[in-house]
Amino acid sequence: MKRKAQDILYAAVGEAHVEDQCKKRHDPLLKLYYGRPLYINHNEDIAGCVANGALCEFRGVKLKPAVSQKDFETIIIDGYHVNCVSTSKVDSLLVNMLDGCKGGNEETIIELSPKVIYASAKLPVPFTGPITKNSMRTRRHISLEQFPLNCSNARTVHKIQGRSIHHLVVSAWDYTDDWVCVSLLGTMDDNERAIFRTTKSK
Repeated sequence: MKRKAQDILYAAVGEAHVEDQCKKRHDPLLKLYYGRPLYINHNEDIAGCVANGALCEFRGVKLKPAVSQKDFETIIIDGYHVNCVSTSKVDSLLVNMLDGCKGGNEETIIELSPKVIYASAKLPVPFTGPITKNSMRTRRHISLEQFPLNCSNARTVHKIQGRSIHHLVVSAWDYTDDWVCVSLLGTMDDNERAIFRTTKSK
């Protein structure tokens, strides 16, 4: 892929625009910081809970031999100068698993290696001027070396079922079906859920 096309891909194409042959979404540019919420988008080890949808947190980068920080490139993201590195120079990403962990204060750190994926990407085409959110997009088949991860700062309601979440910020409230119940149950512990269900049944 030519450099100009790469710049457009990284600046204007996100998880919502890239879909592989298995209908899985991929973010071409993972913006990572220590502790960033992530989720795994591929079944790596189902028995070990390293599977599609499992939550984890970013902990670090393991570079390939002979690669150092001097190989990083500085780009501008939202007005900030940020160090970035190509996936081809990274051996693995270190993440702390939140699903299927042993509990307590002990972290479950695993390493995830990149994979080559073949996907369809909706690339914006600047026919009528600079690229904006309203720019026309065209589908292009691309191959990417990607980690099986996406950022997870926000989640849909069905993905919080069965989880105990201490704080919940709702961006769009919906009274259809059992949406409210599912949302509230996701923020309660087992005792609170039992009380809620008893009260609701009355």
